[in-house]
Amino acid sequence: MNSTPRSSRVCWTLTLALTLGPALAEASSPEAPQKGVVNAPDGVPIHYSTYGAGRPALVFVHGISCDQSYWKEQVGPYSSDFQVVTVDLAGHGESGLGRAEWSMEAYGGDVAAVVEALDLRRVVLIGHSMGGVVILEAARQIPGRVDGMVIVDTFDDFDSWWTTVEIEEVLIPFREDFVGETRAWVRGMFTEESDPDFVEQIETDMSSAPPKIALASLESALAKMYGRERTTALQGLSVPVSVINADNGPTNVESLKRHGAEVHVIPGTGHFFMLEKPVEFNRVLSAVIHRLLTSDGS
Repeated sequence: MNSTPRSSRVCWTLTLALTLGPALAEASSPEAPQKGVVNAPDGVPIHYSTYGAGRPALVFVHGISCDQSYWKEQVGPYSSDFQVVTVDLAGHGESGLGRAEWSMEAYGGDVAAVVEALDLRRVVLIGHSMGGVVILEAARQIPGRVDGMVIVDTFDDFDSWWTTVEIEEVLIPFREDFVGETRAWVRGMFTEESDPDFVEQIETDMSSAPPKIALASLESALAKMYGRERTTALQGLSVPVSVINADNGPTNVESLKRHGAEVHVIPGTGHFFMLEKPVEFNRVLSAVIHRLLTSDGS
């Protein structure tokens, strides 16, 4: 990680101290975004939105079969002090569909293209679910620009993995009944206390994705999230990494810490906690950003 002037760190510390306070109790309404489009390395048009100003920029990356609107509860609170950037990955939201290979590396290129198009010199990458893998790939493509990464409910362990056969067994039901299996899968991401209308909204969103894109993305994501590759997910990255997980599934905290990640677990919520419990999520995220920006990397 590049060294950060102490005066800048003090400014960031004060900013985050304010953000951690009552201001987060209610999400502020963001100003209208500035919209943009940039071509990914393979030529696919990538749509993004920017809000506010301030360094570093916070770049939010959604998960599989979602879009940039899934960060709507973070845009207002954070754009008052930072430049906030949200991205529609290729095949999602308003971005293009004409991609040959739906891989995590290609999605990382989408994020890198946006960062470079906006000439963002200092960024914190924040990725949810599949987006957590995407930001790892993006960081490798924009060395020297990343101050830290926040991986949201992506990894639960770095010391065990699924075999390729086990991953294929997970994929088979999705190939046989994409809509039905996706809806059932999404239901399992919530708690018994979750709002049924909210659950239905997410089920409908994700089961409406183009199956070809979703299945190829899921296969690539599972290999990185649960396959042998996850044991080397942080290899070669010299920036601070924090993990924020929901507690509706087990997290091997010691495993994640052994691999250099700071770990936070938010109780009583499910996979989409940035939408379902935004106040609680934003308080933890603010503390994480504060630590990332005031850390000397040691």
